Amino acid sequence: MTLRTLDTLGSLEGKRVIVRCDLNVPLRDGVIADDGRVRASLPTLNALINAGARVIVCSHLGRPNGSPDPQYSLEPVAQRLSELLGKPVAFARDTVGESAQHAVAAIEDGGVVVLENLRFNAGETAKDDAARKSFAAELAALGDALVSDGFGVVHRKQASVYELAQLLPSAAGLLIATELDVLDRLTENPERPYTVVLGGSKVSDKLGVISHLLPRVDRLLVGGGMLFTFLAAEGHAVASSLLEQDQLDTVRGYIADARERGVELVLPTDVVVASGFSADASHETVAADAIEQSAFGASGIGLDIGPDSAARFAEAIRDSKTVFWNGPMGVFEFPAFASGTKAVAQALTEVDGLGVVGGETPPLQCASWDSRTISSGTSRPAAVPASSSSRVRSYLDWRSSDGSLNEFVCCAEQAHPADRGELEDEPRPPAGGGDRAEAALDAEGRRSRQRIGGGGGVPAVHRHPLGADADRCGQDPVRTRLAGCLGARFGCIHRRGVGSLPREAGRAICDHRALRAPRVPPRER
Repeated sequence: MTLRTLDTLGSLEGKRVIVRCDLNVPLRDGVIADDGRVRASLPTLNALINAGARVIVCSHLGRPNGSPDPQYSLEPVAQRLSELLGKPVAFARDTVGESAQHAVAAIEDGGVVVLENLRFNAGETAKDDAARKSFAAELAALGDALVSDGFGVVHRKQASVYELAQLLPSAAGLLIATELDVLDRLTENPERPYTVVLGGSKVSDKLGVISHLLPRVDRLLVGGGMLFTFLAAEGHAVASSLLEQDQLDTVRGYIADARERGVELVLPTDVVVASGFSADASHETVAADAIEQSAFGASGIGLDIGPDSAARFAEAIRDSKTVFWNGPMGVFEFPAFASGTKAVAQALTEVDGLGVVGGETPPLQCASWDSRTISSGTSRPAAVPASSSSRVRSYLDWRSSDGSLNEFVCCAEQAHPADRGELEDEPRPPAGGGDRAEAALDAEGRRSRQRIGGGGGVPAVHRHPLGADADRCGQDPVRTRLAGCLGARFGCIHRRGVGSLPREAGRAICDHRALRAPRVPPRER
């Protein structure tokens, strides 16, 4: 795998280096609610500062619709960055205008300036190629080189990510390099036993991951809403639980493939069945092959794995040296159906090896989380790499069977009508209590039956990768900190042909046009 890194840019002393970060932090009343993404940018920024570069930080925040909006200003981010770097950080009050030009001109070697929110300029996300190229040209005039370090946006065809890399010498930052190193460890000679834990609502959302990992893993644990399609494929009745009829043959193929390869496929032996999809629904635990024999009969809905299954899953996880986990084991937004997810989370903290959680998330900072566990999202304990969900999924999808890199195709995910306009990389500030989340679920009742099991299967407020984590989980420390990770749907970039973004946007990170742009001599300052 070829990746241009910082050292490929040569001496950066005195050079103006634009760093495209992902500083899309949740704000509440102008105060950063979670500075994890800011902290994630520090290694690259410090490396450039120590190299004597003149660092120009740019990022988006939220979705201000192409015009200035004070609530989305990056000024609080610049202030926090100054505190974390322990040095002054200048702030330009526009992106490429007079303020930005003056701020950049005033930078000294080793200095840092933060430009205003890139999305205050309509050219950043314009659908028109010419508009994006025009904005990228104005950005390029401010710098001599580009460092792409916004792992959460590197797949997007946006001016600062794609067109700018065609105008300046470019390289990946340390965050992207770290992400890829961790993800490589999932696919290149992983330490064994290697266990994959998959949950969430739909088998169809995980097809690429299952197909890619089955030849490589020792165990595959299946929970969440997708487990009912597996149970049905084995001939069991699942009452009114989520069932993808059109995936039954596919799942039967996975079961046969696992058996042939000697992969231990672990399905739940017991399930928590409820009378309906609500936080206070009556519920009971029954055997996985007797769901319709619960007190609720054919109307019962499975909303979590049972305690015996949770214990079995936890034991398998603790016995592993490499673990990849994506998707909750149940509707963890409701406390009564969160036990399975919590058991898996706790077990992952006890893995003596590599653990990767796929999902964009606020910090995984429960009391027992330690630095051996690789968390997801760009907020986590110090020295723990991050792996945002859509990039994890796509990374596995865009490797061919022989491990080589395929063209990385980027298409916007087909959104449910209720979710249109949502940006999967936009955080929301956490807020205590679960009332709002439950109200959102009630308001989206038409979707509840089809969207059991979390993993992006519930309404948009729950699908937000960084959104409403405490809303979803109340004040429970484990569930609260895991909420964004486990509630986020695998993102958009693995989808082919269902969205509006063009194929060229997919050459992200590796063999990525943005990191492969022709070297252009730095323009004279």
